[in-house]
Amino acid sequence: MGPGILLEDQLEAVVPVEKQKPSNSIAVSGPSGLDNNLSEDSAVEGAGRAVEPEASISTTNMLKLMEESNREAALAIVTQAEVPSPKLSPAGPVSEIHATHQRQDRSVVSTSKLVGLLVPLSGRGSVLGEAMLNAAQMALFENFDQETQLIIRDTKGTPEGATAAATFLISAGADVIVGPLFNTSVRSVAPLTRSTSIPMIVFSNDITVAGEGIHVFGFTPEQEVGRIVSFAKREGKLCGLAMVPDSAYGQAVSRAFVERSDPAEASKMVAMFSSDGSDIAAVVQELAAEHAVDGARAPLECILIASGGDQLRGIATRLPYYDVNMASVQLLGTALWRSQGLGDEPALRGGWFAGPAPGNFERFNQNYQTAFGSPAPFRAALAYDAISLVGKLLAALPSSYGINDLLLDDGGFHGIQGIFRFRQSGRTDRPLAVYEVTRRGFKVIDPAVQRFPH
Repeated sequence: MGPGILLEDQLEAVVPVEKQKPSNSIAVSGPSGLDNNLSEDSAVEGAGRAVEPEASISTTNMLKLMEESNREAALAIVTQAEVPSPKLSPAGPVSEIHATHQRQDRSVVSTSKLVGLLVPLSGRGSVLGEAMLNAAQMALFENFDQETQLIIRDTKGTPEGATAAATFLISAGADVIVGPLFNTSVRSVAPLTRSTSIPMIVFSNDITVAGEGIHVFGFTPEQEVGRIVSFAKREGKLCGLAMVPDSAYGQAVSRAFVERSDPAEASKMVAMFSSDGSDIAAVVQELAAEHAVDGARAPLECILIASGGDQLRGIATRLPYYDVNMASVQLLGTALWRSQGLGDEPALRGGWFAGPAPGNFERFNQNYQTAFGSPAPFRAALAYDAISLVGKLLAALPSSYGINDLLLDDGGFHGIQGIFRFRQSGRTDRPLAVYEVTRRGFKVIDPAVQRFPH
């Protein structure tokens, strides 16, 4: 998948499909801040000199500002015991752009719109949390107007930390909260946001936490399994076997796989292996023996493997080792397959998997690397999309009132990795692409749709 910073004149960023509107970009970030997400995604500052309040910041200038920023100050954590005014000041001097905005007419406070961001900047998941903060700041420069501010809080990588951070944001007057990342943190925060009717766009991919104002924004196992199994069936490949890890992610894949069963099809079987991969050889050997040509069962024709990286390679290499005829087996996968060098394994070539549309991720990644000196994790794009969208929507409103109705626009929105739309149920519709593993990498063999049906 791949994006780059969403340029106003070059990219269709995360904006309402038919409601694009240029806006100024300023940042007032108060410091800010993973639990375990279902996914096992493998891919895992911005301000500078003062600018004219009414001037839109070009992407080139924005990148320069980011390169000049004081990263340590940008990641400072708000430690005040008492809730300050909505125009939060960071714990340290973030940059002149923040200081200049602080000195503006205080009457702005009465019309300001506040966006809260919950990411882990310390403790568990802090590396990914910082990447998400970086992406959020890129979105802020591109899409926030003068009245919209971003308040960042550190969840400290725990449900307790997420609760404390969310309490702070609610007290500060946040109109929308983006994050946290993991399902356990979402569950701890949910009662607070639901009681105050503050919409929350969470990075989790666990659909069990969705609803009542909580929008699950991550790519879910249910979406990936549904897409790849449907595509395989269309191509004449009925998949009756899935191999999944013994984890929450594996259980979600297993449920989705079984629920896709058609009464006319043969029953489906799910084989579980240890999450650490220690018993992969034994599991593969047993499956191969049970489905031997001369055995009691039909030979293996299609296998869904919900794993990635070394575990996936370990399964793929053992299949032919235990005499599975790879020429007659179609391997299917989830987005965990999107890792570098997968095509180097001959047993995986020709395999199909579902994942986010390529979209503009490569361009996003290039601009992220320019600004921060390292590649962007795939999930950093979620932070960019969510913050960009909220900024654009709030810019179109005189106040935060009505933000819920705009979020539920049936037309959907354009994101870095394809289109998406929020549903009343809290789920997010995301058309996925189907990829084939080749010697040189991945190629799209069935693109994601480009617009939602009316």
